Amino acid sequence: MRKLLSVGVVCALLTVSCGTIFFGTKIDVSLRSTPECKVTVDGGASYQTPTVVKVKRGDSHTFKFEKEGYEPVTIQVDNSILVGTLIADIFLTGLIGVVVDLVDGAMYTLDQKEINATLQKEGVSLNVPEMSDDEAYVILIDQAQIDAYYAPEYETTQ
Repeated sequence: MRKLLSVGVVCALLTVSCGTIFFGTKIDVSLRSTPECKVTVDGGASYQTPTVVKVKRGDSHTFKFEKEGYEPVTIQVDNSILVGTLIADIFLTGLIGVVVDLVDGAMYTLDQKEINATLQKEGVSLNVPEMSDDEAYVILIDQAQIDAYYAPEYETTQ
């Protein structure tokens, strides 16, 4: 009986670790957009915003927001290591916990857990640089594109 219990404890240590126990291998990401639209996650499943999706912690993810009549917006979200989980694994489970959490992705978190995308209507762009009070710009409107150009000959003096 004692041998069986020892084998069970060793198997449990080999399959779980701090990150897996406390965080799991997936994470919720909140997706919102203006206007509401379809969002595709990693080129696969599609959802309607606003929504919350579960994605793997160990991977980077691509979110593509699309709506007819609007320019699509693609947002890449990278992952990073949870340092606290790494330290806990080293001290509590040894190298086994570190390996398990790295392999199953529980050692990671995503850099963004809330994504808000703003879609722009197709064919309209506004390219206006930042300017100070003493600078003048000329605004040119050509069909659906608006551009601003620095015009030093119109500078004001104070």
